[in-house]
Amino acid sequence: MDKKILRLLQCPTCSGKLRLIHKKERGSVINEGNLVCKCSKYSIKNGLPILLNHEPKHKDEWDDQWGLYSEKIRLWDTDVKEWEENMLKQSLMIKNTSELSGKWILDAGCGPGVISSKLSRYCDGGGLVGVDMSSAVKFANHHFTSSPKVIEISKNLHFVQADILHLPFKDSTFDIIYSAGVLHHIDETEFAFKSLLRCLKMGGKISIWVYNEDTSIKVKILEVYFRKILTSFPRKFRKKVLLSLLPLFLIKQSLLGKGNKQEAKEKLLHIYDALYHKVAKRYFSKEIVALFKRNGLKNVIIGREDESGFSVTGIK
Repeated sequence: MDKKILRLLQCPTCSGKLRLIHKKERGSVINEGNLVCKCSKYSIKNGLPILLNHEPKHKDEWDDQWGLYSEKIRLWDTDVKEWEENMLKQSLMIKNTSELSGKWILDAGCGPGVISSKLSRYCDGGGLVGVDMSSAVKFANHHFTSSPKVIEISKNLHFVQADILHLPFKDSTFDIIYSAGVLHHIDETEFAFKSLLRCLKMGGKISIWVYNEDTSIKVKILEVYFRKILTSFPRKFRKKVLLSLLPLFLIKQSLLGKGNKQEAKEKLLHIYDALYHKVAKRYFSKEIVALFKRNGLKNVIIGREDESGFSVTGIK
């Protein structure tokens, strides 16, 4: 943890000031230590601040999914450059990367930090904080601090393990907040959205991407109806079912020959994302536009949209 992000943090329980104690540091980086306030004590382990004040709901499901991840896996069947392009121009409505200079950005639900790392390169004078409740953020923190060369490339990048419903950031901290493929997996979607808004500066920009209710019957049969049945069973059974289905998905991929070919582990991770989680809500774009407007957002725009999902962006 870089010392400079300490000023962004607060206790997720009482909103009190956090004090750094018992630290093991190297320059401006805190490798081990504790963050304490009047009510709580949190750990910094291997450079990662762990600001969880409880065991988040469904965390075990996400730990299962991201346990399949490795740096060789291509997320969501697209290359990182294409994803970065989509995020910048079609979701965040950023015309030129110079607009990110000096800005503080929050990636809410960053997973293994792949997109976080790319966007952080444009934040000189500011920074990008990736937050996730799952073990994926531990992978991200380790990977992007694994060597002096990687550290130099990722100098604007920071990670925090925390729950979106109980964010450990001060009010009005970030210039830009984005959350891609996260809020539809949270029971209290609007509460999570308000939690993000609290951390956004007045005049700041927020963008979220969620699953599309206006999708094909094929997607609904598999990712809505079948998932609902499957997730009524314990995690151990779900894992066995999805593993047994993996050869069928690989055969289908081979026969149809559409898109990029995925290796078995990569395909399995994507199957988990679509079918493993109990909470996976879908929305019409007008519902999310209404969510933005009733929470006071202005200049609300629907960005990229397809049968999988869509993004909505607004200004506080």
